Amino acid sequence: MDVYFEAKRELFQPERARRGVVTIDSEWGRRLVSESRVPVTTLSTDPAIEADWRLTVLEETPTDTAFVLEGTAGRRLETRVPLLGWYMAANAALAIVMLVESGYDLEQIAEVLERDGGVDAYIPGRAERISGDRGPIVYIDYGHSPDAFLQTLGAIRRSTAGRVIMLFGADGDRDTTKRADMGAIAARGADVVVITDFHPRWEDPAAIRAALIAGAREAVPDREIHEIADPREAFRAALAMAGEGDAILYAGPGHEDYHEVKGVKIPYSARDDAKQALREAGWSA
Repeated sequence: MDVYFEAKRELFQPERARRGVVTIDSEWGRRLVSESRVPVTTLSTDPAIEADWRLTVLEETPTDTAFVLEGTAGRRLETRVPLLGWYMAANAALAIVMLVESGYDLEQIAEVLERDGGVDAYIPGRAERISGDRGPIVYIDYGHSPDAFLQTLGAIRRSTAGRVIMLFGADGDRDTTKRADMGAIAARGADVVVITDFHPRWEDPAAIRAALIAGAREAVPDREIHEIADPREAFRAALAMAGEGDAILYAGPGHEDYHEVKGVKIPYSARDDAKQALREAGWSA
């Protein structure tokens, strides 16, 4: 994080920018404001933090997130972004404040958003809903870190009436220290956990799965956990456990179209395969 912060701080210099906009919910954001050498406008989602702009999430649904953005001098904008999770609203709000700081009129931005029914945004593979109007809601997500799991699972939980089923694996030859946390967060946030293979590369896939399961078991010993190596079989097993009102989060592959095994990239699209499985099960996709 220190290296990442230093790279970001280099952008907030007079030779790089005239001004900046920073979300100050975290210690890193507040530190960036204090060390910036250009004027900075601040944004926060935390009512306890003093900021120039405040974001408040009004509603989270399986299809979008509604929010209000309020600034000084009574400036206010209410809209929605067609993406799951408060953090997507935070990203949209940050972009809007950046436009305002670049000279665009907030009222004109609000008029355009009202005309268009909200922010027009599509991020392939990022909490992307690939299911239809009937059956369980299925999300494909490329987030592959403990924090990504935590945020996405939380957003799905808040907008799901039924059970949450999570399907995922872990990268081989990298990120070994994250596996226990990934398993633990999945076990705490989902009702059912399905562990599968994901880019094992040159590692033993069974050992990767075992590390994920160990993390999940330690966090929630009685959590329902299934180990299914083949991702195609794993998704179909998860789907067989789900019904109307439930949600499935298939985390990791996102919009990628291959699995890497021992140096070979094997064609595989989680998105296409999940859609096919939904059709096979009689659900819309």
